[in-house]
Amino acid sequence: MRHYPAASEAPDLQRDLVRIIDYMKEHCAYYPMREPVPRDGIWDERLLDRLVTPEKRFYFIPLGHLEAGRHRIELELERPGSVRVELLSQDFDLIVDGCHDSSTGRIVIPFETGTAGDYYLRLYPKAKQAIRVRRLRVVERSRRSQENPSRSPAR
Repeated sequence: MRHYPAASEAPDLQRDLVRIIDYMKEHCAYYPMREPVPRDGIWDERLLDRLVTPEKRFYFIPLGHLEAGRHRIELELERPGSVRVELLSQDFDLIVDGCHDSSTGRIVIPFETGTAGDYYLRLYPKAKQAIRVRRLRVVERSRRSQENPSRSPAR
């Protein structure tokens, strides 16, 4: 339990961690999480606070199912800072990987998914300080709506 010392003295937690790791190895996918995914694509502080480590340094956020196409992530931080953002597919394909600086506390990240599936967001502070995400929004625009934009009826 080298990377999570709190588990050293918690046999039940150790069993859970081993079960999760075994699942990930066997299925080559993230372990299913029971966290609710907001229907409107907006995570508020209450939801986000459940998805951050106790030290308030790292977030792991299941975004749920996204269709193939162009989308964007909008982050609202408690204060300006630099954040490393990683967006991964359910099969560990890296979609977004980079550091994003914010002088205003807001970060917008456009991205494109090649296939429909479940996606996960990991956030790390660039500096060795805690970060707090006040709001996360995922704006999904499916490939279908981009290929067939709605047109106003002819007059």
